[in-house]
Amino acid sequence: MLHAKSMVIDEEVTEIGAANYDMRSLRLNYEVCEFIYSKDVSRNLPEQFEQDLCDSVPLRMDDLLQCSPSQRLMQQGARLLFPLL
Repeated sequence: MLHAKSMVIDEEVTEIGAANYDMRSLRLNYEVCEFIYSKDVSRNLPEQFEQDLCDSVPLRMDDLLQCSPSQRLMQQGARLLFPLL
């Protein structure tokens, strides 16, 4: 799963990171973003994004329903830890 967010501004500045712009993300989870002032990076990022889309595989509900009982148990256990992650 690719969780990073990216933004290209005027083909000159790129922002890449995992932060959601809310207080929980910025203060509790310490999520950050990086600004890159490079025309080369800003030109290449949209191409990389398109390549990532081509390489991705959709997640379907049927795939989730076919999880083994042990996988479901682990997922439920992870939900208990969610507030700490």
